[in-house]
Amino acid sequence: MTLRLTCSGAVLASAVLLFIYLRDDDTQLAETQVSLPAEVLPVRAEAEQAAREDTEVLLAFNRGDYFKALAMLEQKLQRRDLPAMQRRWLQAQLPTVLSAAGRSHIEQGDCDTGIEHLERAEHLRHDMLNLRGLAWCHYRTRAFRTAAPYFDAYLRVRHDDLEMLLLYTDMLAEQEEYTRALALLAHTDRAAFNAEAQRRLQMQKQKLRAQERHASDQQAVMETNSFKIAYQRQLHDELSVEIAATLDTALHYYVEQYGFAYPERKIAVDVYRAELFRELLAAQPHWVKGYFDGRIRIPVAAANFSLSQLRRTLRHELVHALLAQRSGFRRLPSWFDEGLAQYLACLDHCTAFSFPADGELLPPQVLRDSFLPLTQLQAQRAYHHSLFLITLLEDERTAASDLKTIIASISPRRGVSSDALLTVVDKNFADFHRHASRSWKNSQRSPSLH
Repeated sequence: MTLRLTCSGAVLASAVLLFIYLRDDDTQLAETQVSLPAEVLPVRAEAEQAAREDTEVLLAFNRGDYFKALAMLEQKLQRRDLPAMQRRWLQAQLPTVLSAAGRSHIEQGDCDTGIEHLERAEHLRHDMLNLRGLAWCHYRTRAFRTAAPYFDAYLRVRHDDLEMLLLYTDMLAEQEEYTRALALLAHTDRAAFNAEAQRRLQMQKQKLRAQERHASDQQAVMETNSFKIAYQRQLHDELSVEIAATLDTALHYYVEQYGFAYPERKIAVDVYRAELFRELLAAQPHWVKGYFDGRIRIPVAAANFSLSQLRRTLRHELVHALLAQRSGFRRLPSWFDEGLAQYLACLDHCTAFSFPADGELLPPQVLRDSFLPLTQLQAQRAYHHSLFLITLLEDERTAASDLKTIIASISPRRGVSSDALLTVVDKNFADFHRHASRSWKNSQRSPSLH
């Protein structure tokens, strides 16, 4: 994030703010570049004098310590003996400092404080980036009704922001407002988007139509204390009981054995006919057998499906859902997210699985990034290696609780990088990856899951 505050004439002149929000599904929202409006005080000499007297605020802001800059600024504004010209100067800077501090909180996963700062900043001075941040954060915290007005206000002006448009229509779909979501896409100015963006818009329309058909597909709903399961009546009536039992049993096990918490809101589970699932996820690789994007989405073939594989897929996606809730719906490194989902999906039902040394362990960046762009063969290897890393965390002599310690440390207010996850067990990812590479390459370990 780059935002510079200048003191000449007390002007926030041509300050440029670059900030990246991350979507839950690993899509990176486009960088937004905006020149903030100038705030020029009537008397230039007075303004410059005021700025000189608040050098510490400027220094903190310009080195990116927005929290300290805001704390000092607000402390100064509380002084009753503050000279009028200095108060005017500080008040003129407050909206920008609030915005920067709010975005920093969001970047660190603290949406509660971020929302508070951005709302205050927007009240003082309108800024499209405030609206963008508020829309995104309320969406991430699942406050959909609160998020909607911010999305509407932002997209009325920035209708060319593809990522926010996709995010908004996803949010509407989660509330089953498919007609409204499709109408929003239908009125989009296609000329504002390049060929790739238009392709993504078309895929979004296809996905929304598939979700709409599923919602009206003779659907029935079964609810437990923690899950709301939607399925096709008659076709999946008996299977829905098995799905509910599998999820409830797995959830209790994860809570008791690994310290996860029971969800505050019921987790939505959608059971699809296999062909409708493929249409729904047409933009995703064909090897995807289950999906979590705020809802657990599972395909079931009309016949000849494996009940044991279905149970494992349900447990796998449940781990993604629980990790998303712990992290504030931020994207975790794929090696951890997918590795842990595989590891816990087994419970006590997996057969022995050995890890042959089939060449080098994948590079750190590949293991951190999303696996969705990979081919099926590449993805199989990435999943394989991720599971290996998780077993090492459990297999270390001192790590009977390493995995539990890491899980317990995940929260919306902590970082979720590989290093941030591992630091609570006195590791960093570079060293951990080097150790894992030696173990893999030299076949020093053959971990098994039972």
